[in-house]
Amino acid sequence: YRATAHGISAAAGKAGAIVSALAFNTLSKKIGTPAILWSERCVILLPFLPLTHLPAQSSLVAASPALVKGRDPDLILAEEIREARAKAASQKS
Repeated sequence: YRATAHGISAAAGKAGAIVSALAFNTLSKKIGTPAILWSERCVILLPFLPLTHLPAQSSLVAASPALVKGRDPDLILAEEIREARAKAASQKS
């Protein structure tokens, strides 16, 4: 699942870069290059506003390292899948 999420994120980044590259020339002719650069700066800095108002750590984030400390998350996932399959097999018989 992690690789799929990374792939989707990379594709979205590439799509955004393509759209902005294609739109830059059209918009620079209409409103000017400085206006575009200022609007891009605002869009880039926009996520920092909510991030400055979030608590340092939520209870879920604080608890999760203790749950997997010293263990590989992929091995934990494989173990959970194995247990689920064994449980499903025992319920069928």
